[in-house]
Amino acid sequence: MKTQHDTDKKIIALIKMGEKVIDTTTEGHQKQYIAEKKFHDFRISSLSFLTVVFGTTSPFYKEFAKEVTHPTPSRAERALGILTAAQRELQGDWLVSVRTELYRRFELDLLGNCRKQLNEGKKLGAIQLSASIFETHLQHFSSQNELDIERMVEGKFASYTLVQLNSNAYKKGLYDRKSNKAIFSWIELRET
Repeated sequence: MKTQHDTDKKIIALIKMGEKVIDTTTEGHQKQYIAEKKFHDFRISSLSFLTVVFGTTSPFYKEFAKEVTHPTPSRAERALGILTAAQRELQGDWLVSVRTELYRRFELDLLGNCRKQLNEGKKLGAIQLSASIFETHLQHFSSQNELDIERMVEGKFASYTLVQLNSNAYKKGLYDRKSNKAIFSWIELRET
């Protein structure tokens, strides 16, 4: 999601989608049924949203994945409850928390230093500083999405390279091909 507004629109659309799934409820022999295809479309769309916005380690994602498993009206109701709670969290400016704001200011200071070095003709210093910021971002992004950032090599922990981190994130489907290519361009710039 690009902005708070985009995120708000998406979660509202998902809640409406869930309500439409519940509207498909029909009575069967000692049981209620809902449209399976609509249920699974709603479920996958919701899981995708929760992954992007909150991450796979968030309570919203975990609870949804655990509780919304079968195409039944009660499971769809649980899904709506979880999405409504997530919506309340987002309306509380979850995306603009104090921690996020402090990190953003720190990052802007570092980028300001990059710009200063570039203006002073210190291109190598600017590239190294921006590459360091980029590497930290990619490591945090990987960790948030439950990707390893280290591996065991001959009994010692070794960090994955930026190329490996980027490849793993792309293979997991965390971003599109265009973003993947842009990240590789940054990595190549750092290596030169």
